[in-house]
Amino acid sequence: MMAFFVHVSWNVSSAWWDFSLGVAFWSLFVLVIDGRIYWLNQYAIRKQLEPRRQDLLKFVSSLESEPNAEDAGDVVDLVSAFVDPARNGSYSWEGWAANWNQIVPSWRVATAIIIPTLVGALCGLYSGLRFRIPEMGSVFFQTIVGAVIPFEVVLFTFVYLAARKKKQMQSILEISDQKAPATGVVLVQCGDQEPKRLPRAPALVILILTLFVGIMAILALISFSMSYDTKAARVSHIRFTTSCSQIFFEYIV
Repeated sequence: MMAFFVHVSWNVSSAWWDFSLGVAFWSLFVLVIDGRIYWLNQYAIRKQLEPRRQDLLKFVSSLESEPNAEDAGDVVDLVSAFVDPARNGSYSWEGWAANWNQIVPSWRVATAIIIPTLVGALCGLYSGLRFRIPEMGSVFFQTIVGAVIPFEVVLFTFVYLAARKKKQMQSILEISDQKAPATGVVLVQCGDQEPKRLPRAPALVILILTLFVGIMAILALISFSMSYDTKAARVSHIRFTTSCSQIFFEYIV
């Protein structure tokens, strides 16, 4: 990724300070994207994989040890934790659909994602048609960039809010599980009792929009690179023609 951005910065820059500034900007961009992916990976490990690993180790140790009446309740709790879909990692198709339904629960949230994306695309289109700055790429590239930036900001904001809400619900469930044996009250989890096998309509629209924006972003980067390669080849051809003309003129004179 950095090789591509360094190549683009080299093609569009006219001085060393311009090239250094472009490389610094794209390095920060790559650092933010890769850092966010790494943070999400480590968050999933801490919140989902590591607790299940500890439960599995406890379960294996309980099976290898001598059975007694005191450990019987712990074994039952561990088995229930593996079977309960509210406590497991939700790695199935139903869990994936439930996560998207939690991120985009209504049309209001879907509209809050779609409108900034369209506004950003229109701003990029206006910038490309009105100012016509060659260094900023083609009109198509500016339109896609204008749409991608607000789309990512708003989408990741709702992803963060959904993750925080899910964490709060898990904390409430853990507290209720600890208090339930003492009070004898059976607490029921709020929300859907059965996970949805498919994302709902708002989440499905955002999924399609995410796929569309991703494909358009790849095409925009390809067109941006090809346009500057074409311009560089055109400049080289003009310089070569000019040099040949000068040599021919000097030879005639």
